Amino acid sequence: MELSVGKWGYDGVSGRGESSDCFCVDPVFAWILRVFPGLAFLLIGVEKLTGTMGTIPFFQAIGRGQWFRYASGVPDTAGALLIFFRAGPAMARS
Repeated sequence: MELSVGKWGYDGVSGRGESSDCFCVDPVFAWILRVFPGLAFLLIGVEKLTGTMGTIPFFQAIGRGQWFRYASGVPDTAGALLIFFRAGPAMARS
């Protein structure tokens, strides 16, 4: 039984490509996968920092105070910026 090699050189058995040891992903597809979580983190973080969408009553109801709203909104916003402007692939190539 002979297995066909796919678009990226994946042989389906060993999990490794014939021409290289990495699985290459289309850059547009990778960008799309980064946009959706990045937008989610950004919107949630901005909502927490501005106090919109009921975040003020929510944090009052859980009893943490408004400092916790800011303390959780800053990492959400920073995470979104790190998703959009990451240096991981550039550092991995060197």
